[in-house]
Amino acid sequence: MRLLIIVLFCLLAGISVFCQFSSAENLGFDSGGLSQSFPGPELFYPITDDIDLKGKPYLEFKWRRSDFVYTRSYDFRLYKGYQTIASNLILKRIISTSDYPFKVESLVFDPGQVYTWVLRQVTLSGRKSDKSSSSFKVIKK
Repeated sequence: MRLLIIVLFCLLAGISVFCQFSSAENLGFDSGGLSQSFPGPELFYPITDDIDLKGKPYLEFKWRRSDFVYTRSYDFRLYKGYQTIASNLILKRIISTSDYPFKVESLVFDPGQVYTWVLRQVTLSGRKSDKSSSSFKVIKK
């Protein structure tokens, strides 16, 4: 009898622990818990030095767009310099999936300066990808 009680106790305790950790919410899916990150978008342009804006009204930012079924938007940030800190932030936009390529007026950029852009994908459930970033230098205006 005693052995039966011990076995039942262990069985119930095991089921309780399994149920607690097997729900999607406790695993962190879309809840910020133990959620797995996913790679940021692959950046295409600008990704090099020597961006010439002479005679161009704007600079186009391009990246590999993933499945639109799961993407709500993109979080775009532009910084002056290499450091992506708040004091260097010059532009922050939420970009819809249909706003591609994303254009920034050339007037924003100063010749000889370095800029860094950061992009994150935002899913329909609100999850954000890892950050993708690239720096470039404007040579003419």
